[in-house]
Amino acid sequence: MARGTVLARLREDEFETGLRKADSQLAEAKSTLAHSLRHGGRDRRPGIDGRAIRIHGFPRDRQPIGVIVSHVIVLFDYIEGRSEQGAPLEQALLDAGIARLQPVMITVGSTIFGLIPLAIHGGPFWESMCDGQIGGLAIANYITKLLAPALYAIFALDLKLIEWSGK
Repeated sequence: MARGTVLARLREDEFETGLRKADSQLAEAKSTLAHSLRHGGRDRRPGIDGRAIRIHGFPRDRQPIGVIVSHVIVLFDYIEGRSEQGAPLEQALLDAGIARLQPVMITVGSTIFGLIPLAIHGGPFWESMCDGQIGGLAIANYITKLLAPALYAIFALDLKLIEWSGK
């Protein structure tokens, strides 16, 4: 048998093996999706803590990132505005936090309180989604109020990566 024929045969065998593996993985994914849909978004196999594993976590866990980013952008914009007015950094951070407290609390609070009935009575899919949303929004609220101004101060005062034009 010629060398080229042997290599061609080996590649053909590898290709067929890859196809069988892909078919097997596709069948497993179809089975998992069908199982998930039959059981309202939950995988009935117990997780580490004995509760059902919830499959629809990816979108719910990523949504608060958008909230954090938008709140931080507005907060930093306010801080930069105070810098242009000549305010010292510490005062600008306090003013920004105070000025942004009410709008952020109203937004986050109304969303959380609006999700509570759906989390309690919405069924397995909505309970899972709302749990992640409520927890994520609560954590995002603390991040935008505490961590973002602290990081801004560190970057401006200690690392000197942000130029401060105030006093």
